[in-house]
Amino acid sequence: MENEVWAGKILIAGDVIVPEGKTLTIRSDSVVGFDPITGVHQLIVRGSLYAEGEPDRQIIFGSLGTETEMPKTGDWVGIRFEETSLNSRLSYCRIQHADTALSSQSDGLQIESCLLNNNKLAILCDDGSPMISDNEINKNGTAIKCLKSASPEITRNSIQANEFGVVCDDDSRPMIHYNETRQQLPTRCCVLRLRFAGDSLQQHHFEWGMGGI
Repeated sequence: MENEVWAGKILIAGDVIVPEGKTLTIRSDSVVGFDPITGVHQLIVRGSLYAEGEPDRQIIFGSLGTETEMPKTGDWVGIRFEETSLNSRLSYCRIQHADTALSSQSDGLQIESCLLNNNKLAILCDDGSPMISDNEINKNGTAIKCLKSASPEITRNSIQANEFGVVCDDDSRPMIHYNETRQQLPTRCCVLRLRFAGDSLQQHHFEWGMGGI
């Protein structure tokens, strides 16, 4: 794959890899549809991905569904940024129906002003430290999960109606501040689960849901 620009409606019927040193640019108002009939596919970014929409012209990533079934969570794998991806940015994107919508092993990823909903896991920081700001992360299984030595900055996001909000495991040290975190599901009460004293929490608004801890 050489440097490419995608625009309009793009059908994905297999895994797509952006090689190290190459760039994929996706224009605003594009729809990237993954076909579940041909398998469960993903976009793997080893180079750079620039998917920069506009407030009224979002870029949509999601399942196409089938003739007999509507799109559903887990129809496609998601977008994975490997550690060789040194500079990528997603803004004003809507990402839905994935197993793990965004998985980052990279420190050079910016996720900004995006809507992530109806995914099993919205954002996985897998030893990577992306910037996660001004997003709406709603109605997922887990909103954000941090693993290994991940230290993302998580700021000014709306995190609502997920089974779990932010889950931090291993030696992760996220900086979490100025988010609005609500839990609206009656079957889960724990919105934020932090395991280590190194996690930084500032100016948070929490609203707990129904049930007991």
